[in-house]
This record gives sequence, C-alpha cells and structure tokens, in this order.
Amino acid sequence: MSTKPMKPITPQQVQDVEGLLQTLKDKAQTAHQAGDIYMNSIYAELVKVVSPITTRAHARMHREDRARINKGVKELRRADQKGAPRANKNASGARDTSAPEKASSPTA
Repeated sequence: MSTKPMKPITPQQVQDVEGLLQTLKDKAQTAHQAGDIYMNSIYAELVKVVSPITTRAHARMHREDRARINKGVKELRRADQKGAPRANKNASGARDTSAPEKASSPTA
C-alpha cells in the first residue's frame, strides 16, 4: 500500500483553522455569559480538540517553509559545485588563501 505525500499546508488553511478555534472560543464565552452549562461544556470540549490541531497546523506550515528553504539552498550548492572550479579549502572548510604550493623538483 503506497501513501501519497501530503500537499503542503497553506497560510489560508492555517488561518481557517485559527478562525474555527476563535469561533468556538467566542461561542463558549457567549454560552458562559448566558449561563448555558450544557453548550458551554460542549464548546469547551471542542476547543480542547481544535486547539492542538491549530498548533500542529501552524508548526507544520513552518516546518514546510524551512524544508523548502533548505531544499533551495541545497540546490544552489549542488549547482555551484557543478559550476566553476572552487578555491582550495583547508581541513576546517575555510578557503585556503595562502600561496599555492610549488611542486618540488626531483633531485637526482
């Protein structure tokens, strides 16, 4: 059974989930002010369910953004490695700015 990769979450979808959460909170507040214990408890349960979903949606959107950025950097590095020759690098990864070593002449 193969699974299809999920489509990236959009900022609009996150806003929609946040709007749903805010609507539930507003209705819970209205029920509380009206003294409607039953509906207030229902809305409280729904807020308990939707709140973590909203948090996860937000976190997922940010993870996907970071993954997209990291992928772009990786592609640039790969293209750069295929491009022009690079300067010598020392063991730490920094460019070696010292003069190039001369080949030693063989002594007979």
